[in-house]
Amino acid sequence: MKLFSALVFCSVILLSHQLELKQDASKLTQYTPDWKSLDSRPIPKWYRDAKFGIFMHWSVFSVTGIGRPDFELLLERGDNRALSYMKENYAPGTTYSDLCKFFTAKYFNATKWVDLFENAGARYVVLISKHLEGFCNWDTKYSERWNSVQCGPGRDLLKELHDAVRNSGVMKFGVYHGMMDVLNSIFKNDQRNHFHTNDFVKRKTTPQLHEIINNYQPDLLWSDADYDAPWEYWNSTEFLAWLYNDSPVKDTVVVNDRWGIGTHCQHGGYMTCKDNYNPQVLQPKHFECCTRAGNTWGYSKHDDIQDIMTPTQVITKLIQVCSHQSFTLLCLPCLHVSQLKSGTSLS
Repeated sequence: MKLFSALVFCSVILLSHQLELKQDASKLTQYTPDWKSLDSRPIPKWYRDAKFGIFMHWSVFSVTGIGRPDFELLLERGDNRALSYMKENYAPGTTYSDLCKFFTAKYFNATKWVDLFENAGARYVVLISKHLEGFCNWDTKYSERWNSVQCGPGRDLLKELHDAVRNSGVMKFGVYHGMMDVLNSIFKNDQRNHFHTNDFVKRKTTPQLHEIINNYQPDLLWSDADYDAPWEYWNSTEFLAWLYNDSPVKDTVVVNDRWGIGTHCQHGGYMTCKDNYNPQVLQPKHFECCTRAGNTWGYSKHDDIQDIMTPTQVITKLIQVCSHQSFTLLCLPCLHVSQLKSGTSLS
């Protein structure tokens, strides 16, 4: 019996040693800017162990209280419902950009939010750095006036959450970054050129991504570029090669699979494939099930407590998803239960 125990113990030590060697070897790997090389990078251990995260879908679009993060895109395309909403609720001539002054983040306390997430069992949190209208929730030098420091809250929301997460010592810090910018004239010009030019990427996207990585050193980067433009337009492979080889988070950062047309559910770190993705069978690659806590992806003043997932529903979803080598990212569009009951907006 003692011999058996010793052999088992030695086997565990050898296995652990082999895993350590494998992980150390992966840190020495130099990745080239092509998908075969980039896709070979192992998922960092912290993410394999995390299982449950919180996605804070929160920006200027929250001011409307209708749960549509794509509200600015609807306006840009002349959607009658969006135009009618602006006409009924705001003074004549009010634009989407004018809504920034109403985005005050008055009730946002990063430390309390992190405590809440940690007590709920979440091990990572992802905050929107920039959505599709280009508004930045951090102090960026590449988006003058259209950011949370110079318009609206007057605060670096990304830094506040980053600091609270680091102080917790338990959770990991993630950033969602919407690549496109439907209000930006440079992006529109690239769009008109069918993305054969990429001036927007050179002047905005790449500098902002480097700024986020260097200044905030996130553990997770949730890219959202799977819309009109191919991954070549975004220089995705070049950026990821830098991220994995030379960035300050090269050994620890985790990325998803939305790096431009042709990458969704194909290339990247882990797979998201589609919203609320749960194939219900064992998968060869790690995947993440992005699911909503309520009826919409953004804050909706029409939601009440009965519209929010119950603890039993969250736990059931978590068990179902994680049993197939996956992770659950629960979208929490900045709602407190107290505000849900009263219908008060956090904007």
